[in-house]
Amino acid sequence: MSQIEYFATFDESIEILRALTAEGLQIIVEPELADTPHATSFTSVDDIVKGILALAPGFFLAGPFSRDDIAYSQLTGGTAKGKFAIDPLAGGPLLQCLAARVREVDGAPCLLPGYFSYQDAYLNLRSNEWEKPTAELKGAFRKITSLVKSRCPAFEYKVGSTVFIAPKARAMLEANTVTISAD
Repeated sequence: MSQIEYFATFDESIEILRALTAEGLQIIVEPELADTPHATSFTSVDDIVKGILALAPGFFLAGPFSRDDIAYSQLTGGTAKGKFAIDPLAGGPLLQCLAARVREVDGAPCLLPGYFSYQDAYLNLRSNEWEKPTAELKGAFRKITSLVKSRCPAFEYKVGSTVFIAPKARAMLEANTVTISAD
């Protein structure tokens, strides 16, 4: 799996997502397991998207690199038996993502990481064969990585530990008003 991790406030994460949707990527949210195989897609970040991501910060990105429909898995056990979830290994392909944010952990404000990633292989729904990520998917990931690094410069926050962190989040960290979840 290829992944870039970053730290930011929720608002800084939203600004990154706005830049990505302006480039034509779609945000696919799945705030909870569903009774039917369906997820909602957004072409821009509005108050609805912000509200969903504030409660459930995981999401997917689709774009021109997504050749197949979104694939779903039906859960076969537990309390969610029969519910549907997006299958990140089939269809699409989709980028898996998590919005960085500040949350209280053990009674103290903490920067929780966000990330953008893609899998090493995807099940092609038409051929039913596993395929490596396409040049289009890798190209989109490189653009996202470049955007994240431009908005979240590298910062050595302790010896031997460099992170990509957005300006407001870094200011909070330097003022000791938050910690980083890896501490």
